[in-house]
Amino acid sequence: MTRARILIADDEPMIRSALKDFLVDQPWDVEVVSDGREALAHLKKGKFDVAVLDIRMPHIDGFGVLDAVSIKRVPTDILILTAFGSVPRAVEAIQKGAKDFMQKPVKKEEFVEKLTAMISARQPLSTHVMADRVDAFLIANLTRKDLTQKVVVDHFCLSRSYIWKLFRDMGSTFTERLAHHRTEKAKGMLIKTNEPIYVIAELCGFKNQSRLSEVFFRVIGESPTRFRQRSRADF
Repeated sequence: MTRARILIADDEPMIRSALKDFLVDQPWDVEVVSDGREALAHLKKGKFDVAVLDIRMPHIDGFGVLDAVSIKRVPTDILILTAFGSVPRAVEAIQKGAKDFMQKPVKKEEFVEKLTAMISARQPLSTHVMADRVDAFLIANLTRKDLTQKVVVDHFCLSRSYIWKLFRDMGSTFTERLAHHRTEKAKGMLIKTNEPIYVIAELCGFKNQSRLSEVFFRVIGESPTRFRQRSRADF
C-alpha cells in the first residue's frame, strides 16, 4: 500500500510550518505551498489524497482551487481551513465539494484525527496500518508499567474515541490487547529460558509475579508454572 500524500496550502508561513509539524510522526508524505496557484499546479502534476486549503490565499483562493479541482476532476479530497466566525463560507465550501472544514486556530489532535478519517475513507486498509503502528508501539513498550491508553493517545495525537474504535475494530480493548502481547512474550520466555517467573513478570511489564499469574491464567487458561512444565514435556 502506498503512503498517503497530503498537500497543505496557506499563505501564512507560521501556519504552514505548524501544520506540517503536526504531521511529522504520521506515515504520510506532506508537501506545503504558499498560495492557491501553487496548490493547483501541484494537484495537476501529482496525486494527493488530501489537500488542506486556506480559504483566503493570494492569486487563487481556496474556492478557486476547489472549483478547478471539481472541473478537472482531480481525485483529491479537500479539507478547508477557515477563520473563526466564517462557518457560512465553510458550509459553502462543503456544498461546492469539499469533504470537511476546520476553523483556525487548528488544534493538532483534531487535525490529525480528521486527516486520518479522510485517508481511511479513501484507503480502507489505512485503518489497519494505524492498528499495526499501535500494535508495534505496544510491543516496543511492554516493559513500561505506566503504559496506559492515555500514553497511546498522546503518542499518536489521536482522540480517546478514535483509539477506542481502533481497538474495537481489532476485536479487543486496549487492556486485552496489552495483556495479549505481554502474555505472548511471557510464553516465549517460559519455554526458551530458565528465568524465574518473577523475573519474567518484570521483563514482560507485569507489576509482579501475582499479576502475571492472574493475567496468564485468564488469557491462556493455566498457570505460568503449569504452562512451562507442559510445554517442555511436549517439546
